[in-house]
Amino acid sequence: MDHSIPASPQLHLVEKRRIQRKRLIRSGQLIYADMVLDVVLLDLSVIGVRAFIGHIDVLPAEVAIVLPDGSIESAVTRWQSNDQAGFEFLHPIDLRVALTMPAVPEPPGPAQPREDGRLPPQARIAAGLPPSR
Repeated sequence: MDHSIPASPQLHLVEKRRIQRKRLIRSGQLIYADMVLDVVLLDLSVIGVRAFIGHIDVLPAEVAIVLPDGSIESAVTRWQSNDQAGFEFLHPIDLRVALTMPAVPEPPGPAQPREDGRLPPQARIAAGLPPSR
């Protein structure tokens, strides 16, 4: 009696990439011609990125990609299928740096009165008060 498990086509679908990819869902941007397109970055490696691009007919061969850390990397379009595309960076990136979120500036604190005890005109307007004379 044969107890072997029949070969499944799915067992042969092994990832053949030599570079590890980091799966993520982060906002990014594609820049080409005079356009800036908001995209969702789906996975990232030191040599490229896969992005949800929406319904764009044809992407140019070369683009710039804004990464989660705010850096801009030049890349070539390697493939495009429906609403996703793959891009290869012209130069390897530091993955740890690229995955960091940009520093968010501290929100302005409460307006500080001037030496004479009055609020500056911009602070009075922001608080809904008429500017002082």
